[in-house]
Amino acid sequence: DLREIDFWRNNMLIFNSAPLAEIATTLERMYGVKVVFDSEKLKNVPFSGTIRNSSLHNVFYIISLTYPLTYKLEGDTVKIGSSIKDDSWKTPHNKTKRVELCSSIIPP
Repeated sequence: DLREIDFWRNNMLIFNSAPLAEIATTLERMYGVKVVFDSEKLKNVPFSGTIRNSSLHNVFYIISLTYPLTYKLEGDTVKIGSSIKDDSWKTPHNKTKRVELCSSIIPP
C-alpha cells in the first residue's frame, strides 16, 4: 500500500477503524516482529488514530490507552492480551475511539 509507505517514511501510523489483526500485520512488517494474540476476539478490536514518531513500545502503549489491552515484548515477539474477560470494553454502538498522540508519551 503506497499510503502505508508514505506514512512510514513520515514516521506516522494512521488507522481508521482498523482491526488489531491488520495493525499487527503492519507493525510486523515495520518493526520486524511477530505479534501473537491470546484471543481471537482481540484480533477484531477496532482502533482509529494517528500515532506519530513512535517506537514499537509506544505504539502498543498508546493503543492500550484506548482499550484494556496488555502487551509484552519478548525479543522479537509481542504478546497481546486483554485485561478483562468479557466484552465490557466495547464502546456504545460499536463505535471506535479515536486517539491522536505522539511518542513523547512514555509510560512510567
